[in-house]
Amino acid sequence: MLFLVFAVLFLVLYPYISFVLRRLFLIIEIKKVCRAKGIKYSKLSGGTVFSKSSKGGASFRCETDDEVITVKICGVISRRVFYRFIDSKHYATRNLRFQISHSSQGITYETRDKEPYLFNEEMNIDSLSKKQLHVILFYPSSAIVTYISGSEVTELSDGFSAGEGKYYTKDGFINYLSRGYNGK
Repeated sequence: MLFLVFAVLFLVLYPYISFVLRRLFLIIEIKKVCRAKGIKYSKLSGGTVFSKSSKGGASFRCETDDEVITVKICGVISRRVFYRFIDSKHYATRNLRFQISHSSQGITYETRDKEPYLFNEEMNIDSLSKKQLHVILFYPSSAIVTYISGSEVTELSDGFSAGEGKYYTKDGFINYLSRGYNGK
């Protein structure tokens, strides 16, 4: 009986444990690339591992001699939760985690409130004079992430504008850092 309780508990908690572990490994990988390329990494008060889409604080900052990359980490528990950026105060999700394909047609996007992302928060005067790149790093990523601009819905891929910043997935952002800098 105790085994059954632990098995059910594991199945219920697995998506959340996986989410946290993925975020931890993401931060480790980004720090590794920053060290290799001579990029200064600094964690911000917005948090990294437990960063939520609805909270406004940026998660971390990567800084070189000529550019400051401020990153807000967003993400979803499951790839079957579709995500849509609406504006600086709203986003929407379409949760298809427990749906089979023929029953998912009637599921609509649920709009949620969020704080505007504060990319220039905690930035010193010297950094403000450098080129700024605001990144929305989406990891773990949804199968479909879109952005609404007026009446046009755009499916996002690495480097596309998501309103408040440029959208990147884990691999896209790691590639951007790796290819963009040759160290000092």
